[in-house]
Amino acid sequence: MASAFHHVFKFDNTAFGGGSDDDIGKCPTIDSGEKNYSKVFIMPSQAKDFAFCAICSVCDCKMSIEMSPDGINWCDCVDGAQDPCTDISCSVAAGTCNCKVVSAPMMQYIRVVLHDGAASGGSCKVTVHWTTF
Repeated sequence: MASAFHHVFKFDNTAFGGGSDDDIGKCPTIDSGEKNYSKVFIMPSQAKDFAFCAICSVCDCKMSIEMSPDGINWCDCVDGAQDPCTDISCSVAAGTCNCKVVSAPMMQYIRVVLHDGAASGGSCKVTVHWTTF
């Protein structure tokens, strides 16, 4: 029987005026060229059927998903169609949860990147959801 699980990504927002272990990531503006990387999460080896979701406030933001075999060397995640999981638009519209389904195997280490906010002060709560065998 399959089970469902989730994880809330943590962010070190100190470079953006926030805390060092926040559940909500600050979204740097598109003009700044900066990126805010989440803390690394180690995905359980039996995990499958991934959905990455973001709920954003203040302004629209973009999210990218990265994975690594060792937690050091990073590459873009790809979905089931082999398209990179980059520049995922996350709307600030009321009641909107922006999700990217990744129907493909993932490496053990994962992180998300917030970038290209439409205005200053944007932030997003990002989660990953998965099932097991």
